[in-house]
Amino acid sequence: MIAYLEVIKRLKKHIHNVFILLTLVDKTALKLEKNRESARKARQRKNFYIKLLENQVVALKKQLTQSESVMNLSKKHLSTLMALKS
Repeated sequence: MIAYLEVIKRLKKHIHNVFILLTLVDKTALKLEKNRESARKARQRKNFYIKLLENQVVALKKQLTQSESVMNLSKKHLSTLMALKS
């Protein structure tokens, strides 16, 4: 009878330890899933900002090209006026 009670006691302790381990595994799995989701969102944000920056670069290059063409046209007109003045 004492051996039976000892076995029951050990089984209860073992079951309790298994339950604790399963709880830790579940918590770890949840943390990993949250980390993966967070990393996925961070990559999406990074790609979004990269596209935004690329669009801004394109717009600035377009503005620069327009400014250069206006400046060249102004230089051409200025040189024409200077030639007429001489």
